[in-house]
Amino acid sequence: MRAHASRRKAVRRGGAPGSGAPPSGTGPRRSRVLDYRRQLWRSGPGTGVATVQEAAAFVRRVGLCLLFGCGQIPLPKLELCGPPDFEWWEWKDRLQELRRAYLGRVVRRKATLVALDLLPAFLGLYYAGGGVEVYDEEHQRGRLSDDAWRIGEHLSRHGPTPVDQLRRALVPPGPAGTRRFHRALDEMQEKFKTVTVGRVQKHWSVRIIGLLSDWAPPELLREAQALARDPQAARQRILGRAVRAAGVLGVREAAVMFGWEQADAEGTAARLANLDPDLVRAGASVAVRAVCYDPLLRAPRHGGATPC
Repeated sequence: MRAHASRRKAVRRGGAPGSGAPPSGTGPRRSRVLDYRRQLWRSGPGTGVATVQEAAAFVRRVGLCLLFGCGQIPLPKLELCGPPDFEWWEWKDRLQELRRAYLGRVVRRKATLVALDLLPAFLGLYYAGGGVEVYDEEHQRGRLSDDAWRIGEHLSRHGPTPVDQLRRALVPPGPAGTRRFHRALDEMQEKFKTVTVGRVQKHWSVRIIGLLSDWAPPELLREAQALARDPQAARQRILGRAVRAAGVLGVREAAVMFGWEQADAEGTAARLANLDPDLVRAGASVAVRAVCYDPLLRAPRHGGATPC
């Protein structure tokens, strides 16, 4: 944890909780964006989360939260949100055990905590792109590897299983088998098939893996299927939450973060700016209106129709 604490200090000394703030002259002033992020991301001294319950409320508020630092992604990072040496690595599993957040690889394939009210949008886009909820059907369509399918089969037949036991049941011992297993486990996570449902204490804390279809509330899965029929609505929900989390977010940047076509990202940004009164276009970005306006004067910093 010392390395994580050192990185936390470095980020806070630099005063920039992640990049993504626009260069001067292209949108809201950088200082205004960084102030917004420090307040929302709880990265300033004495502002961090102190309990798992506070972490759950924080993820619900921001919608998307990376586990640890990546300077190219303008989203909050869990490791920077608490006091030095707090057990954020354990919290990621505890939040899933409590069904308070989902851990997936939804932002540039990096581990990201997703609020449960936002998860249906990601699931809906995955289903709209040809994915399916049931691992067996996805394997039949050629979209899931044999090793990943075996993980699904074991969990379906035997229920939630500790990771070390699951590995021993499915692959031969040795480094090659371990690599195969973790590739398959990552694939199941990336394709919304598995989730951490508990932990067991051995010499260390071992995750217990279960199927997402058993873990997720039925109403969440029904909403995901509805959004699969309206992928534009799913993208709008995701981009809206991401912009609110970042303060300002470039449209091209959003396309890279979520793996969208640029045209889809542009169309989503245009609709958001027209339909959401709290968001505005700021050049090539979308921004939270409050970041563009002077909070004292309640007026645009510059005259004209475009507040940023």
